[in-house]
Amino acid sequence: MIRDLRVYAAANHAQVFHWRTSDGEEFDAVVERRDGTWTPVEVKLGTARVDQAAGSLTKSCEAIDVGERGEPVAKLVITSTGYSYQRPDGVSAAPTTALCPLRPPPVQHARRCLRQVWMRCRLNPQCSRA
Repeated sequence: MIRDLRVYAAANHAQVFHWRTSDGEEFDAVVERRDGTWTPVEVKLGTARVDQAAGSLTKSCEAIDVGERGEPVAKLVITSTGYSYQRPDGVSAAPTTALCPLRPPPVQHARRCLRQVWMRCRLNPQCSRA
């Protein structure tokens, strides 16, 4: 799933990082855009652990100096199955099949590198850019 996340992030001029503190708090991935906005991501294989992942995201976000980094624009739990929704605590959950680039990458790049990604996005009714 991290590979897919990297592909979608690259299509949006963003990068994917791993983050961990010396106290053991961590995110499976952090997507950071050029403008400095960021989204922490937890990856779970199924929907049964979304509550645990959401709690982990919230706890890890509290360990960050938001004066330096700013608040995250979103908090995301990616699962292998299920459907997309936003929890009452503001954490979003989505299956990997619901992810897609927000805008088309340059044409040549899309033809060579993202043909399969775009096909999946076009076939996915949950993709807002299909």
